[in-house]
Amino acid sequence: MNRCQFFNQMVMQHCESGYDGYLAVAWKDIRDTIAYNQGKTYTETVSYISHNFSTSQANYPSYGVLAPGGIIYYIPWAERRIYKLDTNTDTITTLDISSIATASRNWGGSVYHYLTGYIYAVPAYVGGILKLDPRTDTCTTIGSLSTSAIQYLGCSIGINGCIYGGPMNATQVLKLDPYTDTISYIGSTYSGEGKWEGGTLAPDGNIYFVPRLSSTVLKVDTTNDTTSTIGSFGSTQYKMTGAIYTPSGKLYLAGANVSSAIYDLSTNTSSNIFSSGSGGVVLGPNGVAYFIKRSASSIGRVDVMTNTALTSLSCSNNYVTGILAPNGCIYAPCTDATNKGILKISINIEGGRNFKESTLLSPFLNKY
Repeated sequence: MNRCQFFNQMVMQHCESGYDGYLAVAWKDIRDTIAYNQGKTYTETVSYISHNFSTSQANYPSYGVLAPGGIIYYIPWAERRIYKLDTNTDTITTLDISSIATASRNWGGSVYHYLTGYIYAVPAYVGGILKLDPRTDTCTTIGSLSTSAIQYLGCSIGINGCIYGGPMNATQVLKLDPYTDTISYIGSTYSGEGKWEGGTLAPDGNIYFVPRLSSTVLKVDTTNDTTSTIGSFGSTQYKMTGAIYTPSGKLYLAGANVSSAIYDLSTNTSSNIFSSGSGGVVLGPNGVAYFIKRSASSIGRVDVMTNTALTSLSCSNNYVTGILAPNGCIYAPCTDATNKGILKISINIEGGRNFKESTLLSPFLNKY
């Protein structure tokens, strides 16, 4: 079965029920898989994939997104090419997009859309939303947005199947209808620079963007396209890098220059779980949240069902974001100037199982 046939088969499993139906199946798989794996013995192995990405730290791949078949696409921040990691073989190739990319600050986060089959990336400086077809490796752009300052940093998909971009320097949330390629702006207007990044979807239809310079989390209700802010995280700059929503009903927030925290949405209160230095957070099928080491001393681990910290994993160098692949491994690109490559955390659960691939492709797990 080739990649196009594989993709079409996956889509037919859910297209009759729409995107909300697909999300309901995906969230049930997350809960059921973690419950199935509870109490099982598992091991974790840290290794590295060597690759000389660039001589410039700004050009390293940052925003990875999983496509069908176990391929991770690293959308360029400051390069004119896309890096493709085949997690079946751990090999890296490149896709030239010099006709549409610039040499600086192109796109600031990406998602895979299960029903359209495209990858979408929100613009930082480049002006157009990237639309990438992983079946043919062809790219186009949608729209012509502002190229003044970094507009959006992080995106996710709502319960309605539309893509939402978190405003960094933009004043409103970006909305793309992928069925018509129509762009709009929703919610309240927010002033200031460097506000939010790194969004994650919760099963109730809310997307949460973590604070960068803002003191609050931005909540986007995709059932009615309204926005609000929650929490209070102080005035420290470059606060957080990403988040996940867990079956315990809590948000896990990855802290860069502030402590990583667990946010209880039922009480709108947060508690610190690790010190600062995280480059992202990834939910594993063993029910463990992995806080990717950016400047911390190790990879933080938390049991998401009990919300308790576990023994950290040692690793060298510094990394950002993180994507869980069908082979049960987490991949995160390096940000060190002298140690270029990709971190690989292999999770082996004895008698256990990984999330289904359709679930791995969902915005619960596959986003920035």
